[in-house]
Amino acid sequence: MLRIDKALSQEIIPWLAPAIIAVFLLFVINKSFCELATIPSSDMNRNYSAGDLVLLNKFSSTYNKNDILAFEFYQDDSTTTKPLLFIQRCVALPGDTLELDNGFVFVNNRENKFIYELQHNYHLKAKHRLDTFFLMKYDLIEGGLISDELDYSFSLTQSQADSLRKDSMILELTKSIEKTNLHDQLIFPNDSNYKWNKHNYGKIYIPKKDDVIKLDTLNICLYKKIISVYEKNKLVINGDSILINGKLSTTYSIKENYYFVLGDNRDNAIDSRYFGFLPKKNIIGKVMSTLHRKK
Repeated sequence: MLRIDKALSQEIIPWLAPAIIAVFLLFVINKSFCELATIPSSDMNRNYSAGDLVLLNKFSSTYNKNDILAFEFYQDDSTTTKPLLFIQRCVALPGDTLELDNGFVFVNNRENKFIYELQHNYHLKAKHRLDTFFLMKYDLIEGGLISDELDYSFSLTQSQADSLRKDSMILELTKSIEKTNLHDQLIFPNDSNYKWNKHNYGKIYIPKKDDVIKLDTLNICLYKKIISVYEKNKLVINGDSILINGKLSTTYSIKENYYFVLGDNRDNAIDSRYFGFLPKKNIIGKVMSTLHRKK
């Protein structure tokens, strides 16, 4: 028995140490250079679905427009809770100026014409109640009946909307757009002086490192989270006075780069329109590829 154990030991030990080292190196590489992540929500429908497994590039620190970024945000400003994972599309870079006009995205006064599919909410009026076969035919998976008068709301791509308009069952199909100058209190910067909503938003400047921002009591709502939470200064607003670390301040020097992200499921995503600027330090990496599509 001892001879057998000794023989096994002589065979196992020579490759056991390299195997352990290989596993350790794989772990380090995974954590340092790449990482697997699961799409956490429907924010990116239809290009990415909740449950899709994606590979993140954590090595690159350079991000471009249309990159799909994985990042973390805390539920509150205390950072005592577990951060939430988001995966959304970068639409504006540090130093860019962004505007949404009736749902169309403009960056530096040029329309950002997306080559991938976006989803928007549509109001649909039907002749008769839509059955399961009809829903399956047009792949209507997000939305449903909203009134007894055969009114429906669905999140659709442009190609889906075009197909539905040709169907004799559909009496009316219109994109749901919030009006200009209609203030949504849930929209960043959550201030009634900025009459913005998810379809009509901005213009808003995306801060970059070393920018010197002029501050006043009207625009401080745009930058107070950067100053106090992300860059950890003591901010006090007292009437018309703005004090940063106890000093009266009319300007602030930005210490980090910031980004603006949107979900491809444009009318149903909680993105930068709601939580504001994305600090670079919150970014985990960018999506390299999709490894698994959830069925």
